[in-house]
Amino acid sequence: MSSSISKVDLVEMIKANNMVEDFLEWLRKRGIDTAEPISLMDVDTELLLEYAREKGLIGNDTNSIEEEARKLTDPEPEELGADVRPTKPKKIRSKR
Repeated sequence: MSSSISKVDLVEMIKANNMVEDFLEWLRKRGIDTAEPISLMDVDTELLLEYAREKGLIGNDTNSIEEEARKLTDPEPEELGADVRPTKPKKIRSKR
């Protein structure tokens, strides 16, 4: 497991993305009993990490939770399309 991603960070990521129910369903498919109320903090860190990677919350080779958070909050700069042409500067006329 990457040392920079803590269990608290993983739990917060799941909660922030409203994926708690999906996570519980994911656990059930893996044969883990979720009938009794459980805390996400009681779930094994490796399971949390596997879920986050599978759902694309973090990359497989990520080193930093901050890097992933930045990707979610900073939009990619828009690339100029081929139909965009630079414009000529406007002439300014002075009053006489």
